[in-house]
Amino acid sequence: MTGVITAKGEGWIEVRTDGEDGSKRYIPRWIGGMPANGGGFEKSMIEKFAKVKVGDHVKLAWLMEEHLRVTALEVIAAE
Repeated sequence: MTGVITAKGEGWIEVRTDGEDGSKRYIPRWIGGMPANGGGFEKSMIEKFAKVKVGDHVKLAWLMEEHLRVTALEVIAAE
């Protein structure tokens, strides 16, 4: 899907899908087990979230795994 980043924080982004009114919050996939055993958000996606800006037009792939989780993120047009 494609849309515009409307908000972001540490470990999440909100995207308004092209042609829709509201935004949805997306988080990275969880990799591994519990945090004590080395599990955590996918580090490469956290790095991508840090680089994008509110207003950027993005293309993303996602899946539903307890939450909306981003599996791929690409900036189509920077803000």
